[in-house]
Amino acid sequence: MKLKLKKQRHGVVLTGITRASEEFCYAEAECVRTGRSDVLMPLSYTQRKRGWRFIYHAPACCPLQQALRYDVSAEHLEAMLASFAEVGRACNDHDLALERVSFDVRFIVFDPARYALRFAYLPARTRHPRTSDPLQAIAHLAGRVRASDPASEALAASALDYARRSRIFLWPAYASFLADHGVVFSRRTSAPMLRS
Repeated sequence: MKLKLKKQRHGVVLTGITRASEEFCYAEAECVRTGRSDVLMPLSYTQRKRGWRFIYHAPACCPLQQALRYDVSAEHLEAMLASFAEVGRACNDHDLALERVSFDVRFIVFDPARYALRFAYLPARTRHPRTSDPLQAIAHLAGRVRASDPASEALAASALDYARRSRIFLWPAYASFLADHGVVFSRRTSAPMLRS
């Protein structure tokens, strides 16, 4: 599946096209289309002669690369790092495959309203699946973020170390790592809360 990101005046749009050889997962596509998760971008899809065309909508968002040009406070960095645990939880809650979330940093978008990240889910199976590693995305975020205070510098350094030491991404283990650094997740909302 090929993805292409376009930054528009009122947000970001990702378009994706599958080949005829890629198997379309209707139930997964419908789950993401209805937008049941704050962390996964809702999509629409249409059948083409060969394959499918997907459009992901992220109004009022910007590409992650653009967001990393500016200083990020510790509280906002926590919300961005917590997004990776939230996408794991969302996939688990809706019976989606975490392996089909795109963790390519070119296609992760930043939501300034929640100070969190949003991801594209690819509801298609292929014979030769491309691996998209959340640990690489976490390392990229932690290594490129412009920290505005000592707390965010320490958190970014810890997250970078965690991503480099880990061999495989398990979202419950990653959520435990964040909790050890003061981030507590609320079950009602997807936003992290600071532990007092």
